[in-house]
Amino acid sequence: MPNGQKRALPGRPTKYSRSLADEICARLEASDTGLARMLDEAPDLPCSKTVWTWMAAKPEFSQKIAEAKERQLESMQYRGVELIDGVDCAASHASVALAQAKASAEARFKLAAKIAPRKYGRQLDAKGGDTENRGFSIVYMDQQDRDA
Repeated sequence: MPNGQKRALPGRPTKYSRSLADEICARLEASDTGLARMLDEAPDLPCSKTVWTWMAAKPEFSQKIAEAKERQLESMQYRGVELIDGVDCAASHASVALAQAKASAEARFKLAAKIAPRKYGRQLDAKGGDTENRGFSIVYMDQQDRDA
């Protein structure tokens, strides 16, 4: 092409914009689902294939999605705790409500551990044991045992 002009690529122009990228990330953070499912359920957002293409072509967008997923996982953890904290233990159906809240919270915790095992997964030390139990145990003592 003369004068250093680039030839236009065939196909329709991209709808990518920073504001659309910010909207996708904001909705992902607030969602309890994965990126593909969230996009498929939102008719006003582009399809998941388009977003994956943008992520491959635009490293800054891919980084924003990764950061949004991290914030989403932290938010899911907090919502899991809030579910359990929100159960009214004085109610007549408290055991059923607590069991449902616990199951829902555990599902969130397991999903976070599956997506980001280094941060939310079960930590093991080099010997194969839990890092939560490093050779010590908690012993509850009554007053007589403490005085002895």
